[in-house]
Amino acid sequence: MSSILQVDVNRSVAAQGPFDVFIHDFTDIVREAEEGDTKAEMFVAELSEYVSRHPNMVVMNPVASWRLLHDRLGAQGVAAEVVKLLNDPDVIVPNRVYLEKSGVKNMMKNLKMAGVTFPFVCKSSSLLLAEHHKMTLVYGRRGLESLDLPCAAESFTNHSGILHKIYVIGDTHFVYARPSLKNFAMSDDLPNVQFSTSDVAKSDSVSPLNAGKRGEPTSQTSPVSDEKISRISDRMRHVLGSSLIGIDVIVQDGTGNHVIIDVNDFPGYHEVGTREFQTALLQLLRTGPCSCIGS
Repeated sequence: MSSILQVDVNRSVAAQGPFDVFIHDFTDIVREAEEGDTKAEMFVAELSEYVSRHPNMVVMNPVASWRLLHDRLGAQGVAAEVVKLLNDPDVIVPNRVYLEKSGVKNMMKNLKMAGVTFPFVCKSSSLLLAEHHKMTLVYGRRGLESLDLPCAAESFTNHSGILHKIYVIGDTHFVYARPSLKNFAMSDDLPNVQFSTSDVAKSDSVSPLNAGKRGEPTSQTSPVSDEKISRISDRMRHVLGSSLIGIDVIVQDGTGNHVIIDVNDFPGYHEVGTREFQTALLQLLRTGPCSCIGS
């Protein structure tokens, strides 16, 4: 008889098996291991070894995929690879650069070389979960003087304050619109603004930085393309070899470009209805997960 077991991370994985299907989200533990937590390191090592010794066990998602996404820079690299493979001029990633050396002159040089323009968002590169959602909006050159480094600087894209959350479950995906940052323009007179994505990008966000629950549609606002979202979701699965993925996409005002701004391994599926989630997951279990990493 089949049964569902919640794995205790404080116990040996082998002692709790065997498993036919292993569905997990150990992103936080991977971050702790990278920060030098001995207990987390031991768990990750044992899990990786256990998976390698049980090739017939279905794993969602593969160890290789969540290693790719456990930090900000890894997720940015994956998004860039997807864009490259899609070869669609209307699907892009923001211009980005990793800033680690202080000095306005030095930072301006690096920003210019990478094509990062003001305003831009500086995303924490820390592996710590508490820091992962913290960001800084930099309006202009003045803001470089007080910028906390290191961070990943990313050109801000005006998108009418609407974020599209994509929840991938195998061949099925769901798209939900959320509030997002309103449109901003470059300014050397405004100070930096620090914020957390948990305050501005939730379904019920009402931050002063938001454009409103339904955004701020203008004549420049473009609709999201179902066809492009489908292609992004499918290619992302192939790059990661994963079946449970979250993707954040915004649609650039004026151009209609679909901009991939974040990728997550095994996101929370709270917005997907229980019945829809269960149906998609059961279908995934019947057909098997994507095992096409790197293809």
